[in-house]
Amino acid sequence: MVEKKYSKEASEKIEKLLNSRPTLNTNQGCQGTVLILPHCESVFKTVLGQSQSKDRCNLLGLQRSYYLITQFGASKRWPSPKKLYAFGSTFRRTRAIETVTPLQQYSKLPSIEEFSRRTMLVNDIASLITNGDICSSVFVVSTSFNSDIPEIASDLGCSPLNAGAGCPMTYDQLDHDSVWELRFVYDVYGDEGLNYTFGDDSNVDLTVEAQKVQWRVFGNVVKMRFDPLAFLKQVGAFKPGTNSSEVPLWMNISIYE
Repeated sequence: MVEKKYSKEASEKIEKLLNSRPTLNTNQGCQGTVLILPHCESVFKTVLGQSQSKDRCNLLGLQRSYYLITQFGASKRWPSPKKLYAFGSTFRRTRAIETVTPLQQYSKLPSIEEFSRRTMLVNDIASLITNGDICSSVFVVSTSFNSDIPEIASDLGCSPLNAGAGCPMTYDQLDHDSVWELRFVYDVYGDEGLNYTFGDDSNVDLTVEAQKVQWRVFGNVVKMRFDPLAFLKQVGAFKPGTNSSEVPLWMNISIYE
């Protein structure tokens, strides 16, 4: 029953967020994906000269951030990202930014969009969905806390009972390797899993039907498949003091091509 209520709320969110506003410049059949990533493995460091502290990628987390480059591209596992986001409070967002900085530099994207309020992040993504920018594209979101991932997914309408494997209600705080794929589809065709009623309780009676052209979301959880030893063998040892703001020219760059 908890999953049904949670899924009902998520479905109401996608109706309000996407299907209640005009969809522009979008052909039927448009598909695009939002990837939500956990932050890198990190270490808590006090930043000199500041009254606050920040979490930074540790050595393993830094390797993971560079490994992400190998997963995106025309001949790679995922298409090159069209937009990168980092989400979290101002002083706890550093590790989220560092997680995707090498990918941003390598993909030659002008910037990483930073948000500290979830509603603003979700609304920004929603506007790009409904104006057609998401069609055939991938947006990547990196978070400061793993607990942010299911909340962002739910706000975007993805829940355990969505078509596909769905989006779980929680995320393991110690898991740095699971990626949530949210595929948005603008079409009349739905999965049979979309045509059901959320429970038989009078407060949970929303029926989802796929009968008109509208937005649907399909969620899946996949693994990055980061192997630190295998990656180290490919790229060589990191220079002392290396950080995520450096373009990895000192690496075996051929693995990225």
